[in-house]
Amino acid sequence: MIFYFISLLVLFNVVQIDSLSCYECSCKISEKCSCTETVFFNGTNTYCVITLSNLDGRIVLGHIDRSSPKKQIKNPHYVSVLESIIYDDLQKRWYSRNDMVNYGCNWDKCNDPKLIQSLPHTFSLNLDSSWLNNNILEKSDATKPSCYKCDAQSCVDESCKEEECNGLCRVRNVFQKPENSPEDCYESLCIAHDPSIKNKVIIDANYHLNGEKTLDLWEIDVYCRTNNCSRLEIFKEIRENIKSTIMIDDTVFENHKPEISTVIIPTVTTPLVTETVTTPTSNSLTLHGTLTSLLLIFMIWAVTLY
Repeated sequence: MIFYFISLLVLFNVVQIDSLSCYECSCKISEKCSCTETVFFNGTNTYCVITLSNLDGRIVLGHIDRSSPKKQIKNPHYVSVLESIIYDDLQKRWYSRNDMVNYGCNWDKCNDPKLIQSLPHTFSLNLDSSWLNNNILEKSDATKPSCYKCDAQSCVDESCKEEECNGLCRVRNVFQKPENSPEDCYESLCIAHDPSIKNKVIIDANYHLNGEKTLDLWEIDVYCRTNNCSRLEIFKEIRENIKSTIMIDDTVFENHKPEISTVIIPTVTTPLVTETVTTPTSNSLTLHGTLTSLLLIFMIWAVTLY
């Protein structure tokens, strides 16, 4: 009987350690999110998030989707932004647009709705206009741009064919073997002419709040109309020329972290590329609570028999 009691106790502790409680709700950015519902998840393969999307005007609290590459971030505690640097053909100038802000963390109820007000203006990214004009923008006297065409993800230009493009080049970086050294590989293709698609650079960047505060460019997408703009080296050049303005109040997020660590660390490595947050449902089941209640009942029954 003691054996069964100990087994149940161990199982109870495992459930407690592996579970992660996240706030789950959604609302419009123009509204105040009065989020009180929490849902338990397996903390070894997910973590809590807050997403502010300026593209659809919504705020979502929940957990990182299992299909998102960012679920593999080791010991996640970060703020990320999705920033678009776009050329305005009418005003003949470059401007930055903040498309999305995310906060990721991995301890119980860490995606507290109170943090929402601290996220909209956390940091911004930009590139010098002269660099953009020379490397992204179509030259008025230039011939049709040429693009590298890669049938699959490539890590060297030589494996891709350079072809004339009547539209614009679309280049996206893909990171390989991030646990060793980030290696830039990419996808490149020619997109048919479409006036709605502008010359632009889209950057997804993470600012890590753990330990030394570091900024990583997670994914870079380039839409360009000039010759040789789809070269593999373009990503390295963007990293060398990027300008960041960090406006994060570290104390807001550090004071929010528990003194006694209840953080669950996934046993995976950190890759670098875009993220999706699951849409919350009002009928989510708190599986952890059910299991805990059942285990307590069995423990009491076992002690009574003993």
